[in-house]
Amino acid sequence: IPHRWVSRVQESMVRLTPRFSACRMVRQYFQEAYLPAARAFAARSLDNGKLAGAVLQWRDHVRTHWNQVRVGQVYYSDDQDQRGVFAECWLGEIPPEHVRVHAYADATDLAPATMIELDQCEPLPGSVHGYMFSGVVPKQRPASDYTIRITAHHPQASIPIELHSILWER
Repeated sequence: IPHRWVSRVQESMVRLTPRFSACRMVRQYFQEAYLPAARAFAARSLDNGKLAGAVLQWRDHVRTHWNQVRVGQVYYSDDQDQRGVFAECWLGEIPPEHVRVHAYADATDLAPATMIELDQCEPLPGSVHGYMFSGVVPKQRPASDYTIRITAHHPQASIPIELHSILWER
């Protein structure tokens, strides 16, 4: 019997079991998935299912038109204190209030993952269904760390559980 190996396995189990136990998993699923789903069901059932119908109508509309969504040009502008990000987003038949646009940067050894929601500015001049979104990202990271992503959004829907519509800048 490789005693050192068995000792390492036992040490790992003691250290990792609280983070990866079935009890922790069930508790997390209950708190983060099942309980919110039960609340959403109760809210959507009120008033003869009016909210449920609205969410379904939104979901079907987004699914039908999601193939029209794309990210255009992305610009960065630096001043002394901050870095502005400006993203052209083409939404097709999806209204801008039915999406969220983020600047996302993966975690590195020096910085945690960062996700900054961008604000809708104005329609792009001369465009149909094109909008400019803008925000400010930390200047400590290079602009090349950031990628623009567009996600479907409804205040009463759980994204990405109910709808997987996420588009990443290419």
